[in-house]
Amino acid sequence: MAVVLTENALKRARAFIGSPGPAAAAGVGLRIGIRRTGCSGMAYVVSVAESTTPEDVVFEQGGVQVIADREERGVGDGSDARC
Repeated sequence: MAVVLTENALKRARAFIGSPGPAAAAGVGLRIGIRRTGCSGMAYVVSVAESTTPEDVVFEQGGVQVIADREERGVGDGSDARC
């Protein structure tokens, strides 16, 4: 999986991961996944990961861990996350 986070996305991710409150919970990184949807087939899902599992693929960029299930590792290849 190769996902590139822009500098602005990294700043927002760091703030989101570490911020308390109902909008976010402290976590270890960003979890990227896919959700099956209606006619379009798939949608990307990004959430705060509270932990990792042995089935996860984990990489780090700019101090932010990006985590994905091993079965979904090819879905985001070449993606560029912009905020």
